[in-house]
Amino acid sequence: MKSIDKITASTLFLEKNYYKSITMLGILICVIWAAVVNTKPFSDFAYYDEVARQIAAGGAWGDTYTSVGYSIVLGGIYKIFGSSLIVAKIFNLILTFFNYILMYNILKSVELKENKRKLVYALFVFFLITFFIIVY
Repeated sequence: MKSIDKITASTLFLEKNYYKSITMLGILICVIWAAVVNTKPFSDFAYYDEVARQIAAGGAWGDTYTSVGYSIVLGGIYKIFGSSLIVAKIFNLILTFFNYILMYNILKSVELKENKRKLVYALFVFFLITFFIIVY
């Protein structure tokens, strides 16, 4: 555990605005990904997108054998802002931001030393699976 303590004792971990900085950097990486990488929905995400477009057009809400909660919400977003992948990407950026805030609040309620809490938060933010938009 000495290596973790050594890493977390650095100036970055002692910064007053640590969580804000990590959050902003994580969102910036997500924005760059969304703007630069030409993603196309496939597999489950293609299905979610298809169902969301159907919902936005007043069509069926999927079937009862699949989870359609995300598609229903995305369908409402498509109805308001138009059915395009950029709209889905922006929506997913917003979800990612709220995911970071949720994780921050969970970590604040857990009994951990502050330097370890900061390390866990940074790992969570920079682990790309938390970026909802990765396959969109």
